[in-house]
Amino acid sequence: MISAGLASMGPARTVEAIIAWFRDQLVASDYAAGCPVAPVAIEGPQSPAALSAAGESFTSWEDTIAASLWQNGVGQDRAHGLATMAISAIEGALLLAKAQRSTRALDRVEEELAFLLAAALGGVPSGPDRKPS
Repeated sequence: MISAGLASMGPARTVEAIIAWFRDQLVASDYAAGCPVAPVAIEGPQSPAALSAAGESFTSWEDTIAASLWQNGVGQDRAHGLATMAISAIEGALLLAKAQRSTRALDRVEEELAFLLAAALGGVPSGPDRKPS
């Protein structure tokens, strides 16, 4: 999903699509669904092999997003920072959404990531409280 999206839509729209997919899954499952990797990471000490696999998954996602950002003109360090921010923010928002039984956290993360990615990619960030500079 991530690699295909990055190739066809670029990083900003792919992050948007990932969030939309998770939002749809949460609502359709009455907030039971979520990222299948996060629970493994949380319960990792009981299964070192599973924890290692979860870490590799997160690293792969970060590297894939960072590479796309870099290919779209973002400096390498900034690209890795943004990729880590995106994955971390989405994963955290999923936990909040499940606990709060609301997509509010995902909605906010989507808006903030859109702003950050637009700024990094040279777009004009905008939003309800943002004015183009």
